[in-house]
Amino acid sequence: MAGALLGFLSVLSAYRSHAERLRAEYELMRDVAYTDALAGLPNRRCLYEELCRLIRNGGAA
Repeated sequence: MAGALLGFLSVLSAYRSHAERLRAEYELMRDVAYTDALAGLPNRRCLYEELCRLIRNGGAA
């Protein structure tokens, strides 16, 4: 019984570290997609997404 619990905890730990790595990679890819690499400022894609969001929400921030 203790071996099964230890195995489960090991799998759970691996899953959590994988999920954290995926979350970090997603944030990095989002930053790369929405900011200018040279200036570090929001790019045209970011502006377009924000304008679409504002139009959808009727201008409410």
